[in-house]
Amino acid sequence: MSLGRSDYDIVIVGGGPGGSTAAYLLSKFGFQVLVIDKENFPRPKLCGGLLTYKTFRLLDRVFGETESSLTDKHILNFRADHYEVFYKDKPMVKKHVDIPFLFVDRKIYDSFLLEKAREAGAEIIEGEKVKAVDFSTTEVVTSTGERFRSRFIVGADGVNSVVRKELFSAGRVDAHEWGRNLATGLEVFVNRDEMIKAIDHPTLFFGFVRWGYSWVFPNRDVIVVGSGSLNAANRSDFLKSFHNFLSFLNLNTERVSRIAGHPVPYGNFLHKPVSENFLLVGDSAGFVDPITGEGIFYAQRSAELAAWAIRECAHNNRNLETSYLHLLHRHIYPELVYAKKARLPIFTVFERLGYYPVKLLLDRMGTEAIELVHGLRTYKGFKKQGEVDETISF
Repeated sequence: MSLGRSDYDIVIVGGGPGGSTAAYLLSKFGFQVLVIDKENFPRPKLCGGLLTYKTFRLLDRVFGETESSLTDKHILNFRADHYEVFYKDKPMVKKHVDIPFLFVDRKIYDSFLLEKAREAGAEIIEGEKVKAVDFSTTEVVTSTGERFRSRFIVGADGVNSVVRKELFSAGRVDAHEWGRNLATGLEVFVNRDEMIKAIDHPTLFFGFVRWGYSWVFPNRDVIVVGSGSLNAANRSDFLKSFHNFLSFLNLNTERVSRIAGHPVPYGNFLHKPVSENFLLVGDSAGFVDPITGEGIFYAQRSAELAAWAIRECAHNNRNLETSYLHLLHRHIYPELVYAKKARLPIFTVFERLGYYPVKLLLDRMGTEAIELVHGLRTYKGFKKQGEVDETISF
């Protein structure tokens, strides 16, 4: 696809929430931005679609969108004010929450954000894959042979990122830890009439997989059923465990969507996802919560930080690597580091002590666990932090 030009200020590879957020902000900052995605939107995306409170703070801050506005635009498709947690078939927690769980269909959500970037002035190429990065000329090369040159390249192309792999191959980014903490997610989509009981709230299940959990998430038209866990802890048993979970739910696998799987960063975040004028955001950099697996917020938050780092570099002649790492160390790394440290004792309790100790732990935590998920409490000491300081400063 020829756009009539080949030079841009920024080329962003990947048009998901991270790529779209970066493209929107950078276009608002006055840059000429090109987004290239291998898929045509709307495209299916494996994800439970839960948006946390901290994600809504970002949506309001960056896009001026709120729960009310997204509901009116039919972007939000389900709202739940309580949740349940089970250890296999034994109930452990059922609680009402003051901050609701809000769900989106990722096909709709991602298309909405990409359109916001387009409206802000970004040019978009859909259905064309980036196959290589030329570091000497700061160009990306697509599957059709098109070459697009820019001053900066942002890799927002997910866990299988072409940009990250090119940086690994060139020795520009350390690949040593990447494979050690990868997880796998398996999901099916179930029509509501296939469920034995009505599902109106998110439900988590421990005990079906090791170092991970299973879930049943409500959407308006379908129910999202999945499992996610650390690869090293489950190895070849994971698919069998997922089938056992589906059987436990009395789901006929012939009457649900095809089981789909995808790799998930699960504590293997990169400590320096930037080299010269190339940087990575979201799943491409491994920015996913090492306990919950939440990725939407970290994709959009890291993209926001990347956009400001590029702006600072271009407008104030600051070093891109120094600027981006400064923001990551202030706003993202503390949570990911302490979540990874907390994961060992948390899952050790789940694995070794079973139902009663875990139930006692969850009872004692009260609302703390939910506040942690929504960003109102930190992993470091589980301290309540209220409204997080989200100011971008250098």
